[in-house]
Amino acid sequence: MEPRFDRLTERQMECVRLRCQGMTHAQVGEALGISKHTVRSHVRTACAMIYGGRGNGLSVARMCYHLGIDDEGVAQ
Repeated sequence: MEPRFDRLTERQMECVRLRCQGMTHAQVGEALGISKHTVRSHVRTACAMIYGGRGNGLSVARMCYHLGIDDEGVAQ
């Protein structure tokens, strides 16, 4: 079963995409004008919504894989 990314908010997707590109929580926060804690919260919530449980690095990697985004932000 494929993940349903349409369930995520636009901000959650922005945070996930930037994390997939290799940016840290702090770098994503700076780019979006939000705190690194808010970024972490968005990413964890997104991971929990898609995969259940608590979001972690492995969940983010899975999301990047399913979105087809490599570490340079390029869809494969």
